[in-house]
Amino acid sequence: MLLVGGGFSAGVMYADWGDPEVTAQGIEQQISTCSELTTVKLTETGIVHYEDGMIPLIDKTTFNMVYKADVRVGVDLSEVDVSVDGKVITVALPRASVQEVGIDPASISLYDKSFTLVDGASEEDLATAIADAEADVAKNLDDDTLIETADQQAQDVITGLLSPLTDAAQGYTIEFVVEDSAPGQ
Repeated sequence: MLLVGGGFSAGVMYADWGDPEVTAQGIEQQISTCSELTTVKLTETGIVHYEDGMIPLIDKTTFNMVYKADVRVGVDLSEVDVSVDGKVITVALPRASVQEVGIDPASISLYDKSFTLVDGASEEDLATAIADAEADVAKNLDDDTLIETADQQAQDVITGLLSPLTDAAQGYTIEFVVEDSAPGQ
């Protein structure tokens, strides 16, 4: 039997699913997979004076420690809150914060050392000096400038991540809200 003309088509039929649905939950999940986003990294050089004990040569240990510290500032993206209203995506970001201050052990140099007759600086003395140095770096950072820069860079990263939604075909716009919170909250 030979069919001529008629209803046979060699083409493939596709279901018309329409445009994908953009949901706040889907965007939130995509953003939060990045977790801790470091948006500013810098290296600080400093010096701290360490002193412990009272009696020179018997129990008094003193030294100056020069160090380099690596500082990471960023945003915890697991705390992002997203809402979608029509073609507007609102991304509520937590304020950036100092994520880590770490002293590079290879950079440590000790000067003006005076130790006890029994032994030099102990591991405990050095650990205390390193903790003092980390606290000194954190205290002396220009927090406002670093935080503002980190906030802006986090927004830039998320804008890039969501750029397929903001092209002419999709037509979404992104609005950012940076949530203020006191340190430690």
